[in-house]
Amino acid sequence: MSRKTTIVYAVAALLLLLAFVLARFPAATALSLLARHSAVVIPYQASGTVWQGEAQNLLVTAGNNTLDLGRTRWHIRPWALLAGRLLVDVDAINGEQKLRGQLQLGIGGKLQVQDVELAVDIERLAALYPMPFQLQGFVELQLQQAAIAGKTISALDGNIVVRDLLFRFSHPVPLGDYAARLKLVDGEIQATVSDIDGVITIAGMAAANLAERSYRSDLQLQPQAGADPAIEQTLRMLAQPQNGQYILRRSGNF
Repeated sequence: MSRKTTIVYAVAALLLLLAFVLARFPAATALSLLARHSAVVIPYQASGTVWQGEAQNLLVTAGNNTLDLGRTRWHIRPWALLAGRLLVDVDAINGEQKLRGQLQLGIGGKLQVQDVELAVDIERLAALYPMPFQLQGFVELQLQQAAIAGKTISALDGNIVVRDLLFRFSHPVPLGDYAARLKLVDGEIQATVSDIDGVITIAGMAAANLAERSYRSDLQLQPQAGADPAIEQTLRMLAQPQNGQYILRRSGNF
């Protein structure tokens, strides 16, 4: 047997041994070690193994904020590791909030997702990413695919629905339900926007280029009869009146 063949067999045997050890390694121990050294993930009542297990609660921290994923199940596909990829099927539920789908982390930190469903309260998102205005509601995101490396998005195909949207002016103003189709065109994230059951009829598109830190919008908005007067007052300040509608055409940098 040649030296090269011996090395190949030795490496294969080592990988099989490692897979066997990890397959039996308790999830509770692994997550406790991760929590101790990273302070990003905090598990409660974990069971199963590293490859396939669950936690009754899994907290994820970002800065000074924490998101409770709730009961979280996962399944790591071991053979993907041989290709240098961490491939995980995740199913996390916390009341109406959920995260479900396939996450893949490759060499260089490239994150790819496939058939992912995310549902989360806007106020929880605002705790992680503060907004300049007060919104309430529920976001439902469905991604057929997406690929992210650092601050660069190389693939995006999905839909987003915002339900029971409420905007706080001097008083709470219900706005209803809205949707957008998301896609990536020439490096630009484009959202084709429409209303589902909203007090504002809306159509058009908004776009952002993260690499250039630029944005643009071309939206037509029209408050329905009986809408709160604060809506039209705000649109008059933000958009251009035209034939009973308001046209919001903006571009700039962020």
